[in-house]
Amino acid sequence: MRTPRRPVTDQLDATHRAQDLVGHGRRLTRPPTQPRGRASPDRRPSSAGPTPNTSTGAATSATDPPATIRGVLFLVRHAMPGFGPDVPPQEWQLDAAGRLGAESLRNVLPPDALLVSSLEPKARQTLEPVGPVVTDVRFNEVRRDEPYHGEFRARRQAYIVGTDHPGWEPRRDVVARFATGIQFWHTRVGTRPLVIATHGMAMTLWLAAAVGMPDPADFWAQLRLPDVFHVNLATRSYGRIVSTLLFQVR
Repeated sequence: MRTPRRPVTDQLDATHRAQDLVGHGRRLTRPPTQPRGRASPDRRPSSAGPTPNTSTGAATSATDPPATIRGVLFLVRHAMPGFGPDVPPQEWQLDAAGRLGAESLRNVLPPDALLVSSLEPKARQTLEPVGPVVTDVRFNEVRRDEPYHGEFRARRQAYIVGTDHPGWEPRRDVVARFATGIQFWHTRVGTRPLVIATHGMAMTLWLAAAVGMPDPADFWAQLRLPDVFHVNLATRSYGRIVSTLLFQVR
């Protein structure tokens, strides 16, 4: 039986850019009441479904218990942070919904995994309920000069598919640093599963370069808070972990 871990107790700031989620109502996926240690990913069809992978010509399945998957990388998009224009995005911290989402990851991530996050608080706090976390700047979000207001979704989707915004980190540099970080931790993880908590744009760019996907901009747009994917670099395949035990903001 897994030893209970104390929840994250970091003091939170009210910050984050997810204006469309908060300003127009959040869609929350709440986990059912169920004893810990008996969780299994949802075996029912998901509205999002498995993520197609054009490298293999087929979608991967994520319906087996994650604890049975070994030698596979898990990518986690951070949980919901607070948001506001007065704090830089890289300093945003989880809000109440985000803390629930982070706690729910204990139901689907392998208990013996090596946990690595970006340096940003919202990514580190997302994994802290699961176990000790080490940080690596190579998994930070895209560095950018971006106004708080405006059509941030359209701006970010355009960047992902090739638009060069002034003051934004070049996409090739994001992919290169992310890939270097993945390689570094793969050489140190041994036989344990590797879990990386990171951010939407950086994760999308690296995943598109590493295994391929039909529509990176749409993949980014469909990401949840938090979201979990397993990635097999040997087979160039990936898939979303689907579970009723995850608390997510969509």
